[in-house]
Amino acid sequence: MSIDAPKIFLITVILFALGVLVLPSTASLFAGQHVWYNLSYEKSVPCVKCHADIYEELQHSANHSMVDGKAGLDGSECLVCHRANSSITYASVTGDYTTATPGKEAHAATIVNCGYCHFNSTNPFNAPVAGGFGQSDFASNPGNDTGINASHYSFVIQSTNSSLLYKESESCVACHTTVNITMNFTSAIKVKIVVNDTYTSSQSYWDIESISAVENRTYHIFVPDKTKKGSYEVIQ
Repeated sequence: MSIDAPKIFLITVILFALGVLVLPSTASLFAGQHVWYNLSYEKSVPCVKCHADIYEELQHSANHSMVDGKAGLDGSECLVCHRANSSITYASVTGDYTTATPGKEAHAATIVNCGYCHFNSTNPFNAPVAGGFGQSDFASNPGNDTGINASHYSFVIQSTNSSLLYKESESCVACHTTVNITMNFTSAIKVKIVVNDTYTSSQSYWDIESISAVENRTYHIFVPDKTKKGSYEVIQ
């Protein structure tokens, strides 16, 4: 018995087409893709839908839980910081969808640096100003934020050149959060000081010509448990 391949192929195509036509419904590619969030009256899409890890961190933090003016965390805190830049027009809807503002520089949110509020004494949330680095607006008014004695001045300034986080935020996060930190410190353990003794018949004084390190030691700092003090080892 021979098999007529063209006829079998034609019958298969016809049956497939009939099956598509008589199906009572078609399956959507993604379930829920036609159920839209209500954005009227300044409501927002739920940021915690994707950023659940950030929400969990905020739940265990004493800071920023009141930035939206309400106790507790419900996800609206995200908007307060990440839509705070007054120089940016974000997309928004007011009323019952009768008035909508299209986003310009950003749509839903922007990356914000810690200094946007904490270097700005007129920030809208009355956040404390991190003076002492010469970076806040107190540097010019009243002019008492110089940062000349700050131990971490270089850390803050050089963080602005890093692309890991926005502007100086790496230095803020390193000190003020429980993020795991690993770093190397190199310290001088032997110093050479060159001085000259200048004297006359009536007086004598020492003039320091130079001070330089002739031997260093490098410490590797690591934090295996990010909620406790760090440990170290000498690596050089």
